[in-house]
This record gives sequence, C-alpha cells and structure tokens, in this order.
Amino acid sequence: MSRTQYKRCERMEALTLATLADSTLRIYLMMLPAMLANSSAVIFSGGPMIDMGIKFIDSEPIFGKNKTTRGFLGGMLSGGLLGLILSQGLQGFIMATGALIGDLLGAFIKRRFKLEPGQPFPLIDQYDFVVGAMVTALLLGYPLDPSGCSVFLITIPVVHFGANYLAYKLGLKRVPW
Repeated sequence: MSRTQYKRCERMEALTLATLADSTLRIYLMMLPAMLANSSAVIFSGGPMIDMGIKFIDSEPIFGKNKTTRGFLGGMLSGGLLGLILSQGLQGFIMATGALIGDLLGAFIKRRFKLEPGQPFPLIDQYDFVVGAMVTALLLGYPLDPSGCSVFLITIPVVHFGANYLAYKLGLKRVPW
C-alpha cells in the first residue's frame, strides 16, 4: 500500500469513527426522555396499581404492585418535559410513553414467568424500555440510525446498571438492578 493510500485509509477510519460517535450521541440525546421516564417512574411510584390488582388468566397479576399510575404519569411527564427542554417537542413525550409501555410489557413477561416484582430478569430488565421507545419511534416515523442504535444497545446495560445502583444507594430502590 502506498503512502497516499495509507493516508486515505486513515482519513476514512477517522471519518467513520466520527460518524459513529455522532450517530451514537444523537441516539442517546433522542433516548434521554425515555431513559429519564424509566428511571423517574421509581421516584413517583405509589398510588393505584395500573392493573388495579386484576389477575391474568394464569392467576398472576397482570403487571404487579410496582407498576402504578402515579409512577407511569410521573415518568411520562418528566421524560416529556426533558424532551421539551431538549427542543424535541412532542417526540420527548412519545419516547417517554413508549419506554414506559415497554417497561409494562417487561413486567407482564416477568409475571408470566412467576417472578415477583423486583426480582431480576436479565435482558428484559435492561431492554424493555429501550425496545418500547424505539418501536414507538419507528412506528411514528422517527428515524433511527442503525449504527448509533447498535452502539446504544451495546452500552445501555452499563448505563442502566449504573443508574439503578445509584438509585439503590440513594434509597430510591430496594434492589440494585
């Protein structure tokens, strides 16, 4: 390889890394309302259960005692307000709502496996809100860059664990996951 070709390859690699970093930053900014909604629902928890204590056909709760209307609405509003601050407009509310619907779906799945609220379920615990927000975004036509999403999906478990551990240490959660 000639020196000129080598320099071109270096520039292309730098450009590719810069593009990947940019798309990753963009997806994190887009997902911030969803991330805040998911974590702040814990802070606003309490009040009536979303499933009102109704059991599913397997005689288990639909979502469980930790999924409350106050937590859902508080999470949706905090995520939506962050979206407004970030100049995302209605998209912030949509991402926040999608995240919380994804979290409810995760709780529904955990109850079908007869797991108590708060018990860990690897992958479901880390990705339910992400899938909910991203599917909602796609259904409503918001563009998601595949490379940024890939990096986000790889890195979010670390961010999720860190946020949960911090909430646990601050006394906001009973368990660190």
